[in-house]
Amino acid sequence: MTKSFCAKTTIRLLDMRTRTLLLLGIALVVMLLLIAPFLARWGTTREVVRWSSANAVFGFKHPLHLSIQRDVAYVDIFSLYPRYRLFITGDGYYAYVRDFDVPSTDPKRYLNSCQVAWTAEGAELLTPDGERLFIPSQLILAMAGPD
Repeated sequence: MTKSFCAKTTIRLLDMRTRTLLLLGIALVVMLLLIAPFLARWGTTREVVRWSSANAVFGFKHPLHLSIQRDVAYVDIFSLYPRYRLFITGDGYYAYVRDFDVPSTDPKRYLNSCQVAWTAEGAELLTPDGERLFIPSQLILAMAGPD
C-alpha cells in the first residue's frame, strides 16, 4: 500500500510540475504576442539626405527643407526592410510626409543622385531613373502650415 501511495504521489507531483511549466510557457507566449506589435513599430529613424530651398518659398519666412528619412524597426535585426519617408518642413515640427520607395540596392547612392527643384508652384524631386515627383505648394502649405 505504501508503494502504490508513493507512486501516486510521484505522479501527482509530476502532473503539477508539468501543469506549472505549461502555464508558464503559455504565459510567456502570450506576453511575447502582446509585446511584438510594439517592437515592430519601434525603431530608429535617420535622415539620409536633405535639400533646402535657397530662399523663402510659398509664403514662408524661412527656407523649407525636403528630406528623406530611413526608418528601421528594431525587430529587423539585419535592416533588410527599411522604410523611407519624404518630409517637407520649415520649422521641424509640422511637415508634409509621405512614404517613398527607393528602387535600388544602393539607396544612399540613389538618394544622393536625386535633385530637388523649388518653384512657386511646388517642389519637384527628380530621381536618377528619370521619375519626377511633384508636390504642389497648396498641399505643402496645408500640411506644413503657414508661418
